Amino acid sequence: MTFGKVLLLTLCLPLLSLPSYAHSKVAVESLLQSADMSAASGQYKTAVDLYSKALKGRKNDVSIYQRRANAKLLMSQPKQALTDLNKAVAMAGNDPTNYQLRARAFEALANYRKERLDIDHLLAITQPCGVNLLWRAHISAELKKMNDVVADCNQALTLGLQRSELIDLYKLKAQAYKKLGKKLEASRELAKLESVQ
Repeated sequence: MTFGKVLLLTLCLPLLSLPSYAHSKVAVESLLQSADMSAASGQYKTAVDLYSKALKGRKNDVSIYQRRANAKLLMSQPKQALTDLNKAVAMAGNDPTNYQLRARAFEALANYRKERLDIDHLLAITQPCGVNLLWRAHISAELKKMNDVVADCNQALTLGLQRSELIDLYKLKAQAYKKLGKKLEASRELAKLESVQ
């Protein structure tokens, strides 16, 4: 083979691999669409299998790990979901979705300390959100940290909540005050609860 042919072949090789790369990209997108549709229709096992196949084509795609973890959570497999979420956190440490999903996994395992750490991290990297503060207040109640429950509820009130969330908040806050031995404060919260019900 002459030098010219070798040079031409060397220059053309990257072009020859483009169609297979494009085909691979289309195949992964097709797998993801099918997986998302399966998850949306409640076929979580099928979705997990399809996400696993898609990961073979995109090993470092955080969103695929998140989607597969979510499907595993919906299948009541929090330990398996944690494996995916720990990988996702290692790849994208400031992605709020990682911490929301991982906190859900820890909650399913009744590991409230780790759930609280993930919610703390979520609150640190996102805009203040009443729903997330209310979530942390519930975790604090599980950990029997009633002063934290009251503090988070008070902060959540300033950020705006839906009516159903307000009902939840006033119940939670009344219970926290009751456990702290503050009967007057507890009765005030119950009165607020009645006004929104």
